[in-house]
Amino acid sequence: AADLAITVDGGETNAHVGGTTYTATASTANTNYALTNTSTEYTIAPKSVAVTWSNTELTYNGEAQAPAAAAEGVNGALVLTVGGKTVNAGKDYTATASTTDTNYSLTNDTLVFSIAAKTITVTVDAIADQTFTGAAILPTVTLSTNDLVAGDTLRKDTDYTVSCANNENVGTASVTVVSKEGGNYTFADASASFAIVPAAAPALAVQGATGYKYTV
Repeated sequence: AADLAITVDGGETNAHVGGTTYTATASTANTNYALTNTSTEYTIAPKSVAVTWSNTELTYNGEAQAPAAAAEGVNGALVLTVGGKTVNAGKDYTATASTTDTNYSLTNDTLVFSIAAKTITVTVDAIADQTFTGAAILPTVTLSTNDLVAGDTLRKDTDYTVSCANNENVGTASVTVVSKEGGNYTFADASASFAIVPAAAPALAVQGATGYKYTV
């Protein structure tokens, strides 16, 4: 019996899905033997594959993005899909890798990532002279930059704040623009000066001066 040749049928290549099992059946061409216990059910577990992540340092570009994922130790290409792509700059986003190939199970399949704000250069456009009013003057500020993603604009109090100094009395005042944290853009503080000029004096009227005659 030690030299008895046995053939096993029912071999499978793919991992089983959804709890299904395969059946292996043993047989022999040697008619001198009758086999018992000739079949058994078995499973093929998916191969565990670790995900490697790359392109993890991301900067805002106006498009949905996430790190890239690849599989280690796979014979041939294993197609991975990465979910969790995000547009806006921020922290603590989660990317998740998955595959529709049921022969593999993924480990290290999630990654927490950030998208950094895009660094741009901003200048404050020239500010026209402002007329003294007796109150603090907050002029309209216009910014110039060539670094924005197409279709984007910088929004006051969302992307930046504006503050003024020496902006009440006649003289030279200043305005400073500071980018706000948490936005899609970051830039160095930008400033400009503007003049506060005197207001025109009101016309004076002389009353009770009629009916007088002067002799020289």
